[in-house]
Amino acid sequence: MKQLHGNSSRFVRELTPEERAFISKRVKSTDRNIRDRVRVVDLSSEGYSVPQVMEELKRDRNYVLRWSDRFNNEGIKGFETKKRRGRPKVYAETEEQKVITLIKTRPVDLGLHFNTWDISKLQRYLNEKGDMISWSTIKRILKKNKIRLKNAQKWMTSNDPNYQSKKERKEELKNNRPRKGKVVSLDEKGHCYRKALWREVI
Repeated sequence: MKQLHGNSSRFVRELTPEERAFISKRVKSTDRNIRDRVRVVDLSSEGYSVPQVMEELKRDRNYVLRWSDRFNNEGIKGFETKKRRGRPKVYAETEEQKVITLIKTRPVDLGLHFNTWDISKLQRYLNEKGDMISWSTIKRILKKNKIRLKNAQKWMTSNDPNYQSKKERKEELKNNRPRKGKVVSLDEKGHCYRKALWREVI
């Protein structure tokens, strides 16, 4: 009779016919995790000691004892992987939509004093609006949608109060060129863009 004292001589209890049939089938599984779990029980039921099972499966003592004890307490249901405790790392679809929409919005159009987004800025703005989305959640949303903020669209703006009207005027000249003359446009960095037709410095 199997003695149950000490780790080395710890064995599983006697198997029922149903459990024996289940294990005989699962030991052929191509999934090593499933196969080794049931082999712990199978080998132990045949009289293998804990060290012998460890050697046979190339697993450590804790692994062998964990699955043999779980089988003794729960039967074949013990082979199932138990769900982890804690809050699942998920986010609502509406949160994803809000983040994506915000990324596509120019910060200046929201009255913000910067031209590009980063995760901290996205989180701060959303939190201030009552959407308590965490930094890590925003990061997962960006990763899922393959968005890299460093490569995201950047918007150029200016502190000039007449910037918008000048921009519209430039676009008008580009689309409706005078028949004679040249169009010269200078940006704040001093770069010059010349279009044939008419000259107007903006």
